[in-house]
This record gives sequence, C-alpha cells and structure tokens, in this order.
Amino acid sequence: MSDINNNIPGTKNVAIMYVDESGTPDHSDSSRHFILSGVIVLDEHIKKLEKAVSEYKQSNFTGDYLGSEIHTRDIYRSKEGFSAIDRPTRIRLLDNLYGTIGSIECAGIVIVADKSKLPITPQRSDAERYVAASSRKV
Repeated sequence: MSDINNNIPGTKNVAIMYVDESGTPDHSDSSRHFILSGVIVLDEHIKKLEKAVSEYKQSNFTGDYLGSEIHTRDIYRSKEGFSAIDRPTRIRLLDNLYGTIGSIECAGIVIVADKSKLPITPQRSDAERYVAASSRKV
C-alpha cells in the first residue's frame, strides 16, 4: 500500500477504513472473543472497490441480498438466505469473493480480544449514568 501522509499539507493520499465487529465486548454473552476487522483502502481505489463489490453481487446474488452487506459467516455456515445452497456452491461464492477482494489494492487489520482476559466492568443503564452525573457536587 502507498505511503499515507494525512498530516502533511499538500498530500493527496487519504485512507478509508471499513470496520466490522463480531461478537460483543460484553462479558454477559456466550462468545469467548470480541473481534474487530478492518479493510483500509486509499481514496483513489474506493471507486474500483465499490465497482468490484457491485459486480460480485450482480454475478453471484439476486433479490434483497444485492443491496445488503456480505456476511461470510452466513455464507459459510449456511445461515439466513444461504440455507438452501449446497456446500460446494457456498465455497465457490466465498472463493469468488476472496478473489474480488484480492484484486483491490488494500490492507487488512484484525484484532481479536479474548474476553476472559479483559477486566469485567459493571454496566450502568442510561438512567444510572444520568443520576450519577447529575448528583455530582459542584
């Protein structure tokens, strides 16, 4: 990926990062991990990325899914609209998607947090936060 100097006047490279999460940072759910993933794309490649994703959807999907986010987990695990699709077809869909992503100049980043190693902090409701904030002595 090109050198990005956003803080230097006169430079034209601006990076956009698309971020998605899996699980929640909350200890009360059953997931062991909280995962943040990102794809970083220079602004000069955004139109190519959007076109490639649109073409991928047009050639692989129909109906409501054309305007939706692509969730690889749903495809892989045969969830949502993919339950009637056989495994070889789902694998082909994923292979095509990864090929599409590979054709774009971008960088990826993934952060995986093992929630069992994170501190447990008490959760406050909005009302409790309001009461706590409004009862401070001035």
